[in-house]
Amino acid sequence: MLNGRWMPENRAALETLLARKFAYTPIAVFDWDNTCIAGDTSDVVFHELCRDLAFQFKHPAFVNWVEEIPIPSRILECAEMFRARDMRETRAALRFELERTRWALHESEDDNQAWAWDTGAFVGWTPQQVREYTRRVIARELAQPRRAEFLTHPAHMRAEKIGAGAVKQDLSGLPYLERAAQMRALDLDADLTLPIARGLRERAEMRELLYRFRAAGWAVFIITASPQWEIEAFAERYFFSPQNVIGMRRAIVNGRITAAFEPPCSWGDGKLDAYNLFVSRERPPNFCAGDSAGDWKLLEWATDGALLLEPTADALRNFADWKISLGENWLVQKFEDER
Repeated sequence: MLNGRWMPENRAALETLLARKFAYTPIAVFDWDNTCIAGDTSDVVFHELCRDLAFQFKHPAFVNWVEEIPIPSRILECAEMFRARDMRETRAALRFELERTRWALHESEDDNQAWAWDTGAFVGWTPQQVREYTRRVIARELAQPRRAEFLTHPAHMRAEKIGAGAVKQDLSGLPYLERAAQMRALDLDADLTLPIARGLRERAEMRELLYRFRAAGWAVFIITASPQWEIEAFAERYFFSPQNVIGMRRAIVNGRITAAFEPPCSWGDGKLDAYNLFVSRERPPNFCAGDSAGDWKLLEWATDGALLLEPTADALRNFADWKISLGENWLVQKFEDER
């Protein structure tokens, strides 16, 4: 019997599905963030990168990564000032601009581009370095209370006011400052406050469910919109093979991550593309678990069962309720995760 906080009807339905015999190897697909765990791996790793300023700012591909997004950003200006004069003001301004740019991108209507951009934060790294860094971040965040911290950009750190006058004079010849001056009309309110997510939690129920599907002879995959190397590192804690983790990736050249994106973009419809490319073109998944609109297509495509984790978007929850009313094997589950 499945252990933990399952609703009785969901436990019974999952037990029935696990006991079912198939004439072929059935396929189960799981989302990771806010599905197999509580919290978002990509969020907390990016926030840690910003706190550490661990980006490879000198790598040629860093500029390509920043400039691929369609929204105004002063990351390059702030990075150049930080490299020229490493001081509290330039570090704080660069951290805030990295966070603000990502926040603005995720607030835009292009979710595919927002999640794809996260992977490029590791340009210049090796995949193994990403996994090792992620393991350290996960260990810290599992010990953190789940909460939001807030990052505010005070007025004296706005682009035209970073540092003292002498610093500004020292940097006057740097090429990106001209662009920064042209962008002042686009300055955000100096009191803008950004939420910074903290804390992750493992879900023992989902760890067991992944194991039970594999033990029953299913082929089990994780398809995530987070960077693949991050989730490979986290899935180790669930004794899950990294070969069956599919996520966002950038091209590797000479062992280093570049800015060149490797399709498909595994969010929304792109999760179907990833499934068709890396799992099977012959048939849809038998079971899928997810929590967000980015999982909707895969959940809808599953033939024998869909597990929706709450909280989720109202539209997706309403769709699940409609499917349940039709007698289809859709399950809605909410875990009260430890704060």
